[in-house]
Amino acid sequence: MNYIFSLHRLFYDFLISLEIAVFYSKILNFLFLSFFIFLIITVLNFLSKKAISHFFSSLAKNTKTNFDDYLVENEAPVYISKLIPVFFLYWIIPFWFFDFEIFVSYIFMALEIYIVFLSVWIVRSLLRSIKSFLKTVDSLKDKPIESFIQILLILIWFIAILNIFSIVTGKEITTFLTAMG
Repeated sequence: MNYIFSLHRLFYDFLISLEIAVFYSKILNFLFLSFFIFLIITVLNFLSKKAISHFFSSLAKNTKTNFDDYLVENEAPVYISKLIPVFFLYWIIPFWFFDFEIFVSYIFMALEIYIVFLSVWIVRSLLRSIKSFLKTVDSLKDKPIESFIQILLILIWFIAILNIFSIVTGKEITTFLTAMG
């Protein structure tokens, strides 16, 4: 953690030593850090996607059930791999926006909303995998599995929208539920 702070200060101090105004040094430092962090996030995204997708693909090849095949088919590993760069970003934001603290709460809010969407996408891919798997079970072929999955997805989206409203307004979810009656 101190390494990132020292990197942040190293470039800033270099700009100040060149007698660049403090305001412009902060902006240039922010742009430098942004480039550096976007590079790290891109590499993390690529590596986590490759590693988790490879893990799920090898798992799908080595097991007898088709469920893990459906997980790969419905891109669950891709969505799960997005969590690693998001957690890194969640950790790095206070250092990244060190000179622009007024934006930190808004950046965290946007990131939390993205986490809600990412969670819905992960659950949706899991539910689609379950639906595909259950369609192959002979005793469940005549059951309305797709309808049950759609109802669950509607419920999940409702909960996600409540979470997003809670994040944006800063109020508890129970406040929205009690307001609805």
